[in-house]
Amino acid sequence: MNDDQSISQSLPALERQVFEVVKRLGSASVADVAQELTGDERTRAYTTVMTVLSRLFQKGYLLRQRDGKAFL
Repeated sequence: MNDDQSISQSLPALERQVFEVVKRLGSASVADVAQELTGDERTRAYTTVMTVLSRLFQKGYLLRQRDGKAFL
């Protein structure tokens, strides 16, 4: 099992889902991730996706860089 698989399996469901989207897209904004999740059974609010991405960053699972006013 590679590191990404073990990381994603240790995360709660929504964090795992967001992590997988970012992994698939490579670099993504909150809007990019929210757009990818719209096909899900539930629509996720932009602020919810932003909070989950922030948590993943704080836990050390994601890196972020500023792109204008937003983070990628």
